[in-house]
Amino acid sequence: MVLNLIVFIALLVILVVLSRRGWSLANRAMTALVIGAAYGLVLQSGIGNTVDSVNATLSWTNLLGASYISLLKMIIMPLVLVMMVAAVVKIEDTATLGKIGGLVIGLLLTTTMLAAVIGALLSAGFNLTADGLVQGERELARASVLVTRQTVVADLALPQILVSFLPTNIFSDLAGSRPTSIIAVVIFGILLGIAGLLVKQEKPEMGLQFQRAMDLAQVIVLKLVNMIIGLTPYGVLALMTKVGAQSSASDILSLIQFVLVSYLAIMLMFLVHAAILMFFRVNPLLYFKRAWPALI
Repeated sequence: MVLNLIVFIALLVILVVLSRRGWSLANRAMTALVIGAAYGLVLQSGIGNTVDSVNATLSWTNLLGASYISLLKMIIMPLVLVMMVAAVVKIEDTATLGKIGGLVIGLLLTTTMLAAVIGALLSAGFNLTADGLVQGERELARASVLVTRQTVVADLALPQILVSFLPTNIFSDLAGSRPTSIIAVVIFGILLGIAGLLVKQEKPEMGLQFQRAMDLAQVIVLKLVNMIIGLTPYGVLALMTKVGAQSSASDILSLIQFVLVSYLAIMLMFLVHAAILMFFRVNPLLYFKRAWPALI
């Protein structure tokens, strides 16, 4: 096991060296995917290893992979909340606020629905299933939560679904306790931003202080996001090591197919967003050019 961990640490060092040599995040993540899967296959082959030593190795390497996934989950809700409040509080023309808020929520629901449709069609078209994917206790627990949420939503009538979008306990929604928590956080962010705008009208000095505070929070949260995204190659290396070590060759080929289909789905969603931009008379090429660093 010790030798296995030394090799894994050496692979991490290689990724660090590539970063210092100016390799892009995307290239380092792809490199981590390949070498992680390859190292996992070496562990699976059993060369110089026993089953117990491989499992012990994976328990340590998965510490990095599981931590990376947890950090990604951690930043989603704070990012959504801060970005929504910061965007709303900067609006100068409050007369258009209701229109903008409705438009934001409407676009969120529409694009989410289209993404779900595209995902379902591609999954059916390419016959993608979860068969063969590595499942541990965390994955099984998460699947159980998703099934429970699906059952809850399926049992709701349309009026109840619309009511469920409204925030009830913002701290609970920030923890993602409901199927509609993300929409509830968006709505709360808009309402908090509106409150900030009203304060800025009634007490300009305090309103500006609130706006500056949200600008600062936005900068800090985005810096935190960049820090966590910067860990992607190392997290991918750990996750792919586990996949390679616990999956058969056919399972890995299925995973590669899944990744390729995921990229196809992303490309289709780019086309959907381009169509929406054109509808609002925004040049998609210019928009994507300016937004590309954030998208990457």
